[in-house]
Amino acid sequence: MSAQTIIISFNGQEQDLHVEKETYNGKPAYYVQDKNLSTRFDGHLPDDLVIFETIDGVQCSPRVITLEGRHILESIWNGIREQGSDTPQPYGKGLG
Repeated sequence: MSAQTIIISFNGQEQDLHVEKETYNGKPAYYVQDKNLSTRFDGHLPDDLVIFETIDGVQCSPRVITLEGRHILESIWNGIREQGSDTPQPYGKGLG
């Protein structure tokens, strides 16, 4: 299991999220470790979020159904992809 800290912007404020990477059915799955996601993101994200990539694109469990929630999910996914490192870097890529 490897951990990452990513920073995304939501409603003009930076939010740092802690993500753990594990393997599920031979593919990477990213577990957002932060509690109270539904509160932090105004109900657009569910708590206990797991993100994974499929042939159809980025998916998550539980499902995110609002448009704003999908934008937040894409921001999280971009943060995971851009980090390129399994080491937490709280000040951005290469600055941690």
